Amino acid sequence: MSKTLDTNLTVEEIQWNVCNAIANFRTDIIIPNLSWGMLNYEADLVIINKSHYMTEVEIKRSFSDLKADFKKAEMHNDERVRELWYALPASIEEKAMQFFQQKEIGDKCRKMYNDYRRWYPAILWYDEHGSIKKNYQCPYTGKGRKLFLEEVVKISRLISIRYWAKIYRMNLMIAENAKQNGAGRDLLLYNQES
Repeated sequence: MSKTLDTNLTVEEIQWNVCNAIANFRTDIIIPNLSWGMLNYEADLVIINKSHYMTEVEIKRSFSDLKADFKKAEMHNDERVRELWYALPASIEEKAMQFFQQKEIGDKCRKMYNDYRRWYPAILWYDEHGSIKKNYQCPYTGKGRKLFLEEVVKISRLISIRYWAKIYRMNLMIAENAKQNGAGRDLLLYNQES
């Protein structure tokens, strides 16, 4: 394990495990790292269910990352987010729960969830094997209006842009590789000169 991280899992592996625990791949729209064009902050993972309600998952890979998130002026409080989860390494559970007992941290949690009784967020604890354990704190924010159809289409368009940009970059790499290896034009999926 890295000295600065409390997990060996990549962000993508954590996203996959979280989605397996709380999302439905057949009916939900799932997008990682949503910010530009939709939210006023970056959400590590957003899930939109078939009823057009949004769930946000804030993924942390270290205790220091968690602390830094609560130092930010802007909190996760978009009016469209119905559920808010924090995905945290199981290895920091004890430290994290002590951290949430600090008054100013509890105040931020109460504000994020619109609940004066709350002192810590809804948490998905993940281990190195990809298992997810929920803390059974209610993830509802007390806000979370249903997304307008235009917003759902906008998010779908953002996913499409990302996907095709990724395919474009992959094809550029394949074409460059083929040129370096002297492959014929018929092996190239994309050729910028043609």
